[in-house]
Amino acid sequence: MELLICEEMLLLALDGEKGGTTWLSGWTALTGGVLVDAIAAGAVTVEDETLRPGEEPAHPLLRRVREAVAAEGQPRTVGDWVQRLPIVLDPLVEAVAARLVEDGVLGEEHGTILGLIPTTRFPEVDPTAEQVLRTRLRSVLVQGAEPSPHDLLLIALVEPAGLLATATGEDERAVRRAARKRGAELAERATTDPDGGAAVAAVSSVTSGAALAAMMGAVVATTAAHTSTTTTSTSTSTSTSPTED
Repeated sequence: MELLICEEMLLLALDGEKGGTTWLSGWTALTGGVLVDAIAAGAVTVEDETLRPGEEPAHPLLRRVREAVAAEGQPRTVGDWVQRLPIVLDPLVEAVAARLVEDGVLGEEHGTILGLIPTTRFPEVDPTAEQVLRTRLRSVLVQGAEPSPHDLLLIALVEPAGLLATATGEDERAVRRAARKRGAELAERATTDPDGGAAVAAVSSVTSGAALAAMMGAVVATTAAHTSTTTTSTSTSTSTSPTED
């Protein structure tokens, strides 16, 4: 199963056993992940810094994003949607977790705090997807592999929140520091990367509540390049948060 960026962000943030998270500073970035996924899938498009409905996507979460954008009488800016989307998808975490629960990656447990405040937890049922994700990130952060456009955007979105450390949490301090430095360098490098472009330049503004406006043009370019590569490849085959120190 190929996961969305926002789904992978959630897997990195969740406590596998308890199913909760303390990643309180990251929900704006998670919203950014949903928007980037929607743009990459063509579910929404960016015109004059505003979002417009695009093609009908297969993923149910991205369909909800498209429907919300299409329902607006006047186009809203990307910055507006960073703030509005969590309301539209409320509760946001449950919306992002839905397919992971349906596919058996996560469980879903409902409870209350003091018998009054409802809570929902998502303990891990099948660790395979998270293990594959961490292995992939580790190959980039520790072994120096070149990240794909998808992983470059993922790293850029979660690096400011410290979630990349989950891929190296059991390593020695020197390895963790080197991986943290590598992650920061990739996020910085991506701001001038021809495939990622300005996409990751706005990561810091995303986590502070500002819009992904600077990200959108590069996400579109990245998506176009990826689609072109995939099409060419298909044609050819037819003729394939831990605490930081």
